[in-house]
Amino acid sequence: MPTSRKCSIVSLDAAERLPRNTRRPLRLVLRSIPHISAKPCTYLLASVLFLLLGVVPVFAAADYWVPWVTNLTTTSATINWRGADGGSGKVEFATASYYDEHHSFQHTVISETTGTYQHVALTDLESDTSYVYRARPSDNADQFSNRTFKNNAGERPLHLPCDQRFPRSGETVQIRGGRHCQV
Repeated sequence: MPTSRKCSIVSLDAAERLPRNTRRPLRLVLRSIPHISAKPCTYLLASVLFLLLGVVPVFAAADYWVPWVTNLTTTSATINWRGADGGSGKVEFATASYYDEHHSFQHTVISETTGTYQHVALTDLESDTSYVYRARPSDNADQFSNRTFKNNAGERPLHLPCDQRFPRSGETVQIRGGRHCQV
């Protein structure tokens, strides 16, 4: 058996007027939400100024790349890094045993060129030795921390992931696991 409820009808009379802000609903909404100000343009302007003054100069600064080693042989290596446009720098280095004992570098090689990318050759290295080095860009000498590398020891055999012989160009060889590749 359905039941029925009587709902009272709400009517507004002269004593129960709506607030003045009903003519401007945005003000009513802004006042009902406590974290939004009635002056959003002030916050927008402050945000834009923060981005222009705080974040954009970070992107305008030099984009440094951590140093890496190339052209590694038994007696030489090349230290590379990316730094400021038109910059130069130097590389300080020592054998790991010397650095561990003295906490300083034995040698310094100064870059002979200027540019964004720096390539500094280290020569007369001892064979099969670990080295500690630090690249020091001219515009920010403390940008990088110490890094290490170990040069090759004389004539070591090349370890191939194939059947222990040197393949000829264009030859298909079998790699461990049964797969084949063309050289």
